[in-house]
Amino acid sequence: MFATTEWGILHNENFRITGAASLREGHSNSDIIIITPSHWSKIGFIRSGANPDRTIVIPCGTDPNIYKPLTKSEREALRKQLGWDGFVFLNIGAGSPNKGIDLLLKAFAVVVESYPEARLVLKGEESIYESDSLIAQNIDERTFDEAEKVLPRMAYIGETLPFAKMAQLYQAADAYVSLYLAEGFNLPALEAIACGLPLICTKGGPTDDFTTPDFAWHVESTFQEGTSNDLPIFRVMPDLEHSIALMKNIIEQPELCDRSREAGPKFVASEFTWKHVADQLLDVLLPTIRSPN
Repeated sequence: MFATTEWGILHNENFRITGAASLREGHSNSDIIIITPSHWSKIGFIRSGANPDRTIVIPCGTDPNIYKPLTKSEREALRKQLGWDGFVFLNIGAGSPNKGIDLLLKAFAVVVESYPEARLVLKGEESIYESDSLIAQNIDERTFDEAEKVLPRMAYIGETLPFAKMAQLYQAADAYVSLYLAEGFNLPALEAIACGLPLICTKGGPTDDFTTPDFAWHVESTFQEGTSNDLPIFRVMPDLEHSIALMKNIIEQPELCDRSREAGPKFVASEFTWKHVADQLLDVLLPTIRSPN
């Protein structure tokens, strides 16, 4: 079975195996293999009672025929078509609390004080998550001064887009920022890397599995235990000041963007395509057939 943990733990009332009272009981009394896409998620399963030996990490992947960088001229034409100017930060996600949109808006409000030409593009998914309402709530919670700085420089896209159109968002942006608190994998971050974007992301979460200093800058974070609806959760809380510093640094050093456009796609192509994922999955599903004689 495939599953993820985002908040670092599963609660028994939401997750059962063959009618067992708990994940620990169900996993112990079966031969089920749990496949999950990150070590962060695996730790969440183990914390919830899963058998470590039958909890296997197989990451997500990308299609390099779709998620790839453009040439300089192609990129300029695409940005003109989209009407994008200035330095564009991109974030793609539901807008839910684990995505850290509130922190991103706070950080961006400070960044534009020094770099008023900076822009922020948020891509949500209204058909599933009501992202527009969630992001609007985050904006409403900002101070008047923060909102006044952010709103004229922010664009929101909520409609469902085909893969090729999604790839264009990455290809046209200048940097991808993900100040998440909890994720099962964070596929948009991997897709951004494949398209050649420099990545600013939270340290300590699932993105640790597929990032290197050649194209990614990690925001210092604090591991925290908390509660939600009186149930335990675990998260990594990004440092706001470090987030701001890294966002400014990416704007100030264009050579970092140039380096990422070379290093990121090569790294993804070498380890994180869907073919790599399928090969790892087959090794688990068909071990006797695929094992060498």
